[in-house]
Amino acid sequence: MWHRLKPALSLILLAPLIAEYLLGSLSFKQLVLFPIMVLMYGAGALFVREMTRRTNRGWPTIILLGLAYGVIEEGLATQSLFNPHYLGLRLLDYGFIPTLGIGAAVDGLRRHAPCGVEHRGAN
Repeated sequence: MWHRLKPALSLILLAPLIAEYLLGSLSFKQLVLFPIMVLMYGAGALFVREMTRRTNRGWPTIILLGLAYGVIEEGLATQSLFNPHYLGLRLLDYGFIPTLGIGAAVDGLRRHAPCGVEHRGAN
């Protein structure tokens, strides 16, 4: 049984480490936030992986579901996708799309698309 849970558990733990800590959005001094990040990123990455695996789809599905997760998490949950003053970070300086009025879209969504790909082929 542990053999089957190992890939999913490692994905749940690796997703927030890669998306937030290794890419520099959070410092390792903020590891106290790791359980919250596991719930946000780990659950999303596991959902993307399982939906892709159980429907026998491939990489396009992973990218599409990862982008959809990014829109939901950045746009609805944290509201950083549409708020240029989110946490005082000046998000309009990065990836601003003037026609849509979206700040940090490119930067925010590029982190979420790969979240579900770490263990795509694991059974």
